[in-house]
Amino acid sequence: INIRCQAKSNQTEFPYLINYLKQGSIYSLTLTNKKYSRIQNKSFQNLTITNLDLSNNQIDLIEHMGFSGLRMLKRLVLASNRFIHISFNTRELVNLIELDLSWNRIETVEKIAFDFLSKLERLNLNLNKISKIEPHNLFSGLISLKTLNLKGNSFKKCDYFFENFNML
Repeated sequence: INIRCQAKSNQTEFPYLINYLKQGSIYSLTLTNKKYSRIQNKSFQNLTITNLDLSNNQIDLIEHMGFSGLRMLKRLVLASNRFIHISFNTRELVNLIELDLSWNRIETVEKIAFDFLSKLERLNLNLNKISKIEPHNLFSGLISLKTLNLKGNSFKKCDYFFENFNML
């Protein structure tokens, strides 16, 4: 099943999709151009989704277990939202191959954001406000990473940044 919902909405709270879709497999779920501002815990519980596009919303908060239940997710697009700080738990996203966080306002990224993404091949942090990468081993767990896009950020210092990137 492919579900695409792009119409404008006044709803700011991310819906508990389980209430509407029940249990089931969805290949692609697109909820773009809405006014969603947060993703609550367990919003996707009991759903099997492969591609999830939440771009062009107003999301600035993903609760700690917001992606709980998305163990089969391969592609996650969170571009063009309002993130400043990335600290959500990725423990359930063990099969994620592509993560797009471009066109946000990200200044800092917590190490926990990438700790469980060993299958991640493409990470897009393009056009954010990142000025430094700390800790210096932030990307060390991304052993499958092939593409890292950091273009359009405002880095001031990157001395030790590439020491763990022999795989790129």
